Amino acid sequence: MSVNFEAVVFLILAVATVGGAIGCVYGRRVAHSLLFLMLTFFGVAGIFVLASAEMLAVSYTHLTLPTSDLV
Repeated sequence: MSVNFEAVVFLILAVATVGGAIGCVYGRRVAHSLLFLMLTFFGVAGIFVLASAEMLAVSYTHLTLPTSDLV
């Protein structure tokens, strides 16, 4: 049984995305919730890059620009 590089990267991005979503919901401060939301967006964008959907990945990274101004 060989470990595929894409599977490992997908697993890391999926854990980061779910962790960011949970952190966004349970963040005690608004700034922390926004940082977790940015982590979620970047995780989803990374999964889109793995799926060869670069245009969706770029659109998700552009969603993080307005949230980074709020922090």
